[in-house]
Amino acid sequence: TGAQLLVLGMLVDKDRDLGAQQRRQIVESLGSLAASQVDRFHEAVRQLPPGARLPLLDRVMPALRKLPADAAARLLRLAHGLIVADGRVTLAEFLLFSVLKRRLGPDAHHAVPVKYANVAQLAPEAALVLSLVATVRLPEAPEHAFNAGLPLLPGVHAALVPAQSIALDAVSRALDELNQLAPLAKPAFIKACTAAAFVDGATNWKAASCLRTICAALDSPLPPQIAAT
Repeated sequence: TGAQLLVLGMLVDKDRDLGAQQRRQIVESLGSLAASQVDRFHEAVRQLPPGARLPLLDRVMPALRKLPADAAARLLRLAHGLIVADGRVTLAEFLLFSVLKRRLGPDAHHAVPVKYANVAQLAPEAALVLSLVATVRLPEAPEHAFNAGLPLLPGVHAALVPAQSIALDAVSRALDELNQLAPLAKPAFIKACTAAAFVDGATNWKAASCLRTICAALDSPLPPQIAAT
């Protein structure tokens, strides 16, 4: 129960009016006592740097995975409701919900069928996701970050997708397709995204969080660079 309320606390907005609207959703679904606990978690989470949210989610995921299917589905519905309460989805919200959906959704406990032998068969999808990583890593020079990762994708000849053309729902669909890569083909894509996220030997919380979400979506382990940070 505490793990579920912590997740909701991560999604409550700091804006007072929006937060009050989200709190009403929590009260309707879980009751006022739970909403008060969510408030306490929210205040604690606000003291953390933004890049700590996905590592924190990893810490409570073993508890969340013990949820019965109906409780997991309720948590996902409520989390989604909090996210769309203001009619928009931020990158941080998208990343956190993508991990939740992959780990707790109806397909979480089923093997993903292999549909693609190599990443070259998913060149547009790979370029889109790599472009997102590059754009959040170096918004002023995304081509530099993108070009650090592209050579690690054999057979993928694609250009950077401009920031204004990156739609998060398209990224979600791309990740679903990339998860159908053969297991031995996934590490190359993860390495390419890692190269973009750590271009010039450094990263930021947005790029690191993108990389964490990509690994979760592809059911792949975190690269050593992320574990170190």
